[in-house]
Amino acid sequence: MRIISKAINHIILQLKIIVYRFSLMKCGIKFPLKAGGWSIGYDDILIIDSELRRYIQRKKIRVLEFGSGVSTLAILSILENNFKNAYQFVSIEADPKWLKKMEYYVKRFIGDNGRFSLIKGDYLEKECGRQFDLVSSLSAYKKKSFDVVLIDAPPDDNGEDIRLDLCQEVLPFLASKGVLILHDTRRINEMFAYAILSEKFRMAERHQTEKGISLFRFPHGE
Repeated sequence: MRIISKAINHIILQLKIIVYRFSLMKCGIKFPLKAGGWSIGYDDILIIDSELRRYIQRKKIRVLEFGSGVSTLAILSILENNFKNAYQFVSIEADPKWLKKMEYYVKRFIGDNGRFSLIKGDYLEKECGRQFDLVSSLSAYKKKSFDVVLIDAPPDDNGEDIRLDLCQEVLPFLASKGVLILHDTRRINEMFAYAILSEKFRMAERHQTEKGISLFRFPHGE
């Protein structure tokens, strides 16, 4: 029965993806980067889309992302179609070459609308390993500035994953009723991060997409 249930859920998810991709095409939205594979997939985008739409009634939203790519373009399309001028989106990218590519893709995708910022992130070399320099990257932003934070940066060059530290360091910038989204939670390092963050937040949702995507919230907006 469990195998049958899993197969049915997979079929339902694939149908939802087909409908979602058709809705994007109907709106004339075509990503200049390919979703899936190493990048974030349409199954993940569905989860992110649903989460962002929770803020429509508030009529404004502030989003922070670590690691730009397909997710950046997907989020931009969702925000442009649902929030118009009432959003702020900041994406931080540490790879200089990829940063230039993303500047080109974003300009081609939506142009310069003044509501999206692509920032060059930096790393600090410490005894415990390489860590993201949040202080300099987010120096222009106040604490509790963002409603949604997406962590989708790649692992360290040495194979060490810096995402758990990044997740914990970014918490002061997350609004009390905001949500932290961690991608790739099917990887071993992210599984460990999921367990740690689940204790800290006590409200976690784990979605079994191809790569795995998890959402964390403070209980009762703490």
